[in-house]
Amino acid sequence: QLAAITTLYMSIKLHCKKLVQTQQIARISHGVYSKEEIEAMEIDILFALNWHLHGPTILEFAQQFLALLPQSATKDHKSLQTATVMEYCRLQSEFATGDYFFVSKKPSIIAIASICNALNEASGECFTHFESCIFFQCIAEVSGINPVSSDIEKISLYLKERLFSDKCESKVINRDSPENCVSRKISPGEVSPKCVSKVPSAKDCRCSNIKRYGRVRFFGAQTFRR
Repeated sequence: QLAAITTLYMSIKLHCKKLVQTQQIARISHGVYSKEEIEAMEIDILFALNWHLHGPTILEFAQQFLALLPQSATKDHKSLQTATVMEYCRLQSEFATGDYFFVSKKPSIIAIASICNALNEASGECFTHFESCIFFQCIAEVSGINPVSSDIEKISLYLKERLFSDKCESKVINRDSPENCVSRKISPGEVSPKCVSKVPSAKDCRCSNIKRYGRVRFFGAQTFRR
């Protein structure tokens, strides 16, 4: 009970603008726990978590990754499709939050898997093959994560089966999927490459004008799981 009350207090401090005093939380417990006990428990929780209280969520990663879309994919008539892709990502992130399967999965990996599904589900002509190539190349170079890794493939299929089962018959590689943009050829049953160093050059996927981004981590926090 003390841990539950304390974590509620910590959540209020993190997400609410209104200042709440520890004494007010103590009153909620009807005198069962004192202000000092709540503060002591808060310190214990903080050190147990190494102060990692506000890591980026799946949706926040998805927003950061979608910001890498080439400018041609975010102009005029494409802006609506981009918003649709974001909504598909939001749907999948909310589902993943409540599914135990994703407890051990990194939020950045889930975000990329949800983007792959969103691009396929939003519209077949949502973005051109050239734009998709640039996009997935940028994700690989900026985050250091391979969009065609086996982990992302498994998560993508898991989300598809539960959210888009009416459209998901068997695994079909879309022409704008990351498999076609990042890997050379993937035959049925072949395991996707795990090493980002195996990702072909921009020239190989007709993306010679791709901008070279540095290998940096989002939010500037090396302690957060990617």
